[in-house]
Amino acid sequence: MTCQADIEGEKLRKGPWLEEEDEQLTAYVNLKGNRRWDALAKESGLRRSGRSCRMRWLNYLRPNLKHGHITVEEEKIILHLHERWGNKWSKIARMLPGRTDNEIKNYWRTHLKKKEPIQDVSKLHLLCLQETSNVHQTTASKVFSFRKVI
Repeated sequence: MTCQADIEGEKLRKGPWLEEEDEQLTAYVNLKGNRRWDALAKESGLRRSGRSCRMRWLNYLRPNLKHGHITVEEEKIILHLHERWGNKWSKIARMLPGRTDNEIKNYWRTHLKKKEPIQDVSKLHLLCLQETSNVHQTTASKVFSFRKVI
């Protein structure tokens, strides 16, 4: 997909954002509002794509975002809601004001997803034990019924 700036021959900046760019984007969003990101990116002179500006604003620069580590209470809420709704990150984020769906998804994938397979392994182990005992019971009942016949 080619963006408008590439078509016009203007080279877009990629990579990490600078503090000056953050300040410039914040000033323009406060002035123009957080709509029409392609136009905002072009007018501001940031040399970034509209999508890049929108994602930077939504995930890092909005004034109502919480910055810092996810608390134990938030982690419990994420675990509970993920068990209930699965990977519906936007839906989960609505229950945690100030946290973005991207932040919750990243936290899940880096911290919580690793804990989940351990629980699954123990469940799998229990199922295997139950399956084994069922097989032994079935075999024993067949042997017992076979002895009755003889």
